[in-house]
Amino acid sequence: MNEHPAGNGTTLLLLQMLAACSLAPIPVFGLIMFFIGGFEELPSLVAAVVLVVLNLLAFGLAEAVGYRTVAIAPGTDAAQAHRSAVSALYLGTLLRLAITATPVFFSLVAAFVVNGSQFWTYWCGASWAAVSMLWHAWPRAAAIRKTERSLDRAGGRSALVAAVGLQPAAHADRFAA
Repeated sequence: MNEHPAGNGTTLLLLQMLAACSLAPIPVFGLIMFFIGGFEELPSLVAAVVLVVLNLLAFGLAEAVGYRTVAIAPGTDAAQAHRSAVSALYLGTLLRLAITATPVFFSLVAAFVVNGSQFWTYWCGASWAAVSMLWHAWPRAAAIRKTERSLDRAGGRSALVAAVGLQPAAHADRFAA
């Protein structure tokens, strides 16, 4: 009998679909910017720096708050721990997507407000936002393990890594003599 009712691959697939659907508008907006404003001139240096700094702030904020979860209490029923862990993974992914996608919208606004090419102004911010979104919101093993560590910090066992079908991380002490 399957210990995890949603199935091991379902959670991971849904998270991948969520991240892909969130990333999909970025190139579409870029194409629109190409047809609206062309790409002859570069954006102003100030606009480029502001958009990069905004992306760095969003990346840092996603790192600081995007993996925080309510800890699983020791002795929590396995089914309840599973539901809580999967829910925390979904909510954390949505939070990190919202934070890291924000610079895309600021880039769109800047493309219409700042002097210079709308295409390059948009891509100045949106390209870094796409990288940040991939890093924080794509369901990578490292992000899932970080969420699991947050869930398990009080001594409870969430088994999140197993719930999404990943292999448990090798412990550093297994190589010790």
